[in-house]
Amino acid sequence: MKATDILWDVDNEEELELLPKEVDIPVELTDEEEISDYLSELTGYCHCGFSLSTDSPPGKNKANDGEKESKASQFRSVAQTRVNKIIKMVRLLGNCSNPAVYAFTGEQVQQIFATLRDELDKAQKRYTQSYEERFSLSEEQSAALTELPTIVLPLPDGSRLRAVAYGGDSFPAINIYWDTDLHNFDGPICFAEYNPERSPCHEVCIGAYHSDKDDTIYYRPYMAERDSNEED
Repeated sequence: MKATDILWDVDNEEELELLPKEVDIPVELTDEEEISDYLSELTGYCHCGFSLSTDSPPGKNKANDGEKESKASQFRSVAQTRVNKIIKMVRLLGNCSNPAVYAFTGEQVQQIFATLRDELDKAQKRYTQSYEERFSLSEEQSAALTELPTIVLPLPDGSRLRAVAYGGDSFPAINIYWDTDLHNFDGPICFAEYNPERSPCHEVCIGAYHSDKDDTIYYRPYMAERDSNEED
């Protein structure tokens, strides 16, 4: 039995040219999931499907009948292979912790794992996003697509603090957002802004919100203001 019409999952055509178009399958492998894993383990590449070719008479071959792996079966085979590869690479990354071979700082370690957690969080959110939203030209989408300076800090519980800078001639600000699946927060939790309506040296103000209130619960200039009734 052979695996044919293999849809290799590659990033460029050069890799595709190096991969086999047909693979002989060991006789002891009869289950399609086992064959799927065998193809990935044999080449080190994932795939999105394949056909099976045997010496059976026409009409008896699943490939001749045009049957393909179901989407669920494809997901299991591809996801399992990729997760195992990721686990292997993470373990190899852990080997870099040997101080007899490598020198590193705590800041470097924190940066590495903060980046990995951030990428995992992004990947997980892709499984819950909607693929059926229709495109429309709107001011909301235009604003959402505007690239603003942003810094993201992953937190130990899987949520993230996100700082976004909003420029402009009036009231430029940096807003802090809390991105979490536990609650639905639309606005920032706190901010720092330049308020041109304040007196000199008091334009930079800080504000904070509470989850059950629309207005700020705190808003004052960063520099302490002197009471106008206070005597000189």
